[in-house]
Formats: sequence, C-alpha cells, structure tokens
Amino acid sequence: MLRVFCGPSGGYGNELGVVRDGSGLREWSERQAFAAKVGFSETVFVDDPSGV
Repeated sequence: MLRVFCGPSGGYGNELGVVRDGSGLREWSERQAFAAKVGFSETVFVDDPSGV
C-alpha cells in the first residue's frame, strides 16, 4: 500500500494498492473482485516485476 496525491506535509491523499504478483490474478473479473475487496481508491497489478 502506498499513499499518493498527498499534501506537502503528507496529509490527505489516497491509498493505492500494489499487487506485486499480478500474474496470479489473470482474469479481469478476478482483479476487479480483489480490488473491491481491499477497498483502495486505486489498485495496480504488476504482471512482470522483473521488467520494473
């Protein structure tokens, strides 16, 4: 989890979920269900962490 879009003092902002092994959830519907379950305003799925 990361905090993004924060103010200068680190306040406010949104939580961003990062799934480092996104390849484990291949189907769009699985990803949508997971994102809804964790409840962050944004969720990113990294399919190939070696390319980052």
